[in-house]
Amino acid sequence: MTKTNDSWLGIIYGSLAALIWAAFPVMTRFGVSKSNLDPFEITFIRFFVSGILVIPYLLMNKNMKIPIKGLLIITVGLGVPYMLIISFGLKYAPVEQFSIMTPACMILFSLLLSTMILKIKSHKNESLGVITIMIGVLFSVYSTFNSSYIFSHFLFIIGGFLWATYTIASRYYFNSAMYATALVCFFSMILYTPFYLYIKGIEIFSNPLSTLIPQIIYQGFFVSIIALFFYSKSVILLGSTTGSVFAALVPILSTLISAVILKETISLTSISGLLIITIGILITIFKASQWKNIFKLFKDKKINRL
Repeated sequence: MTKTNDSWLGIIYGSLAALIWAAFPVMTRFGVSKSNLDPFEITFIRFFVSGILVIPYLLMNKNMKIPIKGLLIITVGLGVPYMLIISFGLKYAPVEQFSIMTPACMILFSLLLSTMILKIKSHKNESLGVITIMIGVLFSVYSTFNSSYIFSHFLFIIGGFLWATYTIASRYYFNSAMYATALVCFFSMILYTPFYLYIKGIEIFSNPLSTLIPQIIYQGFFVSIIALFFYSKSVILLGSTTGSVFAALVPILSTLISAVILKETISLTSISGLLIITIGILITIFKASQWKNIFKLFKDKKINRL
């Protein structure tokens, strides 16, 4: 396969991963606010299904080292606590509020934790990116402020912090993002299933299949496994720097999808704030020299097409 074809495949894989991740808050909000499912049930669906599906992968990689401390951090960071907190937040606030708060807070806390715990010195682009992100967040929150969202904002900030702890721990303790995520899914299933069955029993099965199946397929399969596979493929084909650009598309894509699927109203100021946040995320991810490589990649593909 030619280098040009590899690049286009990488873009396709990355775009599909971004679309799946962007639809996560939409499907979660649909489940907790538009159906009879509650956050505990949405969380059970996600980790029970994905936990079973990753068992073959974990068995094939059973000789890989599992650092206990790292496992504990990532399981809390992107496991049941994160899912419950985000689900409760989305029960009381629209997707655009999640898009404004959580990814931005994840970037901010990731940089703070990297500096404070890992002693990694931040670059100028990261500082500028964080300032840009915070301007976007403050602009969006101020222009769309609603006192009924304050509790959800608090939950979204905590969610951003937990996501950041996963990001830092997975890089520090694990060599494979796929392996780290599989561990989160499996051990979340092991730990959460008995607790869930104790407090809720099997009442989840009283819901119609038309309610359960979309959540089973999306939460348990697409978000937890397929999106990560697509993202990993894009990183392999494009490199970690270029591949990570697709994560920056998630906030604004989530808001646009919610407008189409959930019919949520989006203000012009929210879109403006999300664009500022997206620009800030891109500035944070890439140094000036890396931008040159990205522009060169797309320029080369354009020339090859001609």
